[in-house]
Amino acid sequence: MRVRFVCLALGMLLVPALAHADSHNADFYGGFAGGGGGSTIPGFITEVAKDFKEKDLAPLVQGQKEHFHAFWAGVGGVSSQFGSHEGRQLTRTVYGAGGRMTITKHDSRNFYHAQAQLVGIYSNDGLDHEQPNDLGIAVGAAYDFSFHGPRDTGSVGTKVYGMGLRFQADRIFNIGSNGDVRGSVWRLSAGLIYRAPRK
Repeated sequence: MRVRFVCLALGMLLVPALAHADSHNADFYGGFAGGGGGSTIPGFITEVAKDFKEKDLAPLVQGQKEHFHAFWAGVGGVSSQFGSHEGRQLTRTVYGAGGRMTITKHDSRNFYHAQAQLVGIYSNDGLDHEQPNDLGIAVGAAYDFSFHGPRDTGSVGTKVYGMGLRFQADRIFNIGSNGDVRGSVWRLSAGLIYRAPRK
């Protein structure tokens, strides 16, 4: 049990450490995770995303209407949940990488994400005939709210950076040899996100 709580603490501390490791337009997310088929105590999730180059957005002029624009990013992460499920002690770890599309308005604090990842799934639930590792697909959506408004970075791309809140929902589909036994589960999470400016 101590090892599980140490893992939880390290997962939460990973994000502020990474926030100082990069200076380009990327984001780092860490939060608590849970959901259907998960555990009865909180787990954690961490994700790192690197935005592809955004197009140069001209400054808004007075009276000009804001429009949504989209950009893409590569994203990867890991989540882990610990606890009891249906009378069994369960550890479920999901790790993977994929792509993400973000939609936002010019200089907005609100970011809307849709993403898909190819993931590996580890579950020690005893339903696997000694085969705890499976392949899966995680499809999800997230909403970010930045604590800071737009600030000049001296370059193109998103001018909103710094700390914020994220709320995320993922559906994890098990497509491995044990998919018919384990099926698919929801992974819900909430936590802090840090957006690094492009320099």
